[in-house]
Amino acid sequence: MQSVQAVQRLSRGETSQLNIGYVANVYHNLLPVTLGTFRRACPRTALNLFDMTPAEQYQALDEHKIDLGFVCFRTRSVGSDLHWESVGHDILMVAVAAGSPLAKKAKIDLKDLEPIFFVGMSQKTYPGSNDRCLSHHVPRF
Repeated sequence: MQSVQAVQRLSRGETSQLNIGYVANVYHNLLPVTLGTFRRACPRTALNLFDMTPAEQYQALDEHKIDLGFVCFRTRSVGSDLHWESVGHDILMVAVAAGSPLAKKAKIDLKDLEPIFFVGMSQKTYPGSNDRCLSHHVPRF
């Protein structure tokens, strides 16, 4: 709720800066477009950008160090008082060797990956990533 109020104060001209957390390696296309649109609407507002993991953003939001954050996944365990808005989406993919039996499938069920070691995102750094992985089918790349 604090972030919503900060943006509302900003829209009324009561503040002249907006502190934004983002994940650099995830929002390389979305962020410039979003911030460009904001810049045209509020040209005198300073934008302060902070490259942070989602976990760091949740903490910074809780401590009122940033006004809004661009996080990867909505998580059930963090930010019950936060206002969430989807501004984009990603496709979760898995890459397998051409000779793998999984390479012949058009859609890979996560259960097919259980016996295979693979690298994923840290739940500590990217809260909600495991929940997202466990709730989706994975298109083959």
